[in-house]
Amino acid sequence: MDIQTVDSGQELIIIINGDVEMIKMKGLKEKLFDVVNETEKNIVIDFANVTYLDSSGIGVLITISKILKEKGKTLKLIHLSERIARVLELSSLADVIEQE
Repeated sequence: MDIQTVDSGQELIIIINGDVEMIKMKGLKEKLFDVVNETEKNIVIDFANVTYLDSSGIGVLITISKILKEKGKTLKLIHLSERIARVLELSSLADVIEQE
């Protein structure tokens, strides 16, 4: 699993390639936190290439959202599969993190 970043000017887009699960979380978590801590932009995470999200991934999204809120910035999730959107809905994240 890897991530790519694209600076669109007003926001930083993070593209995740691969499933977000416990086994792969450590490296992804470190990369995401580095990106989030280094930017002063709003963050958009693109889930187009993600088919699976487990509880460890949800925890990372919550933490990223909190870090960004403290900086006065926002987190938005885009290109969610129906399955991942449903997981976020069941975990009540749909009310906390903007989704498109």
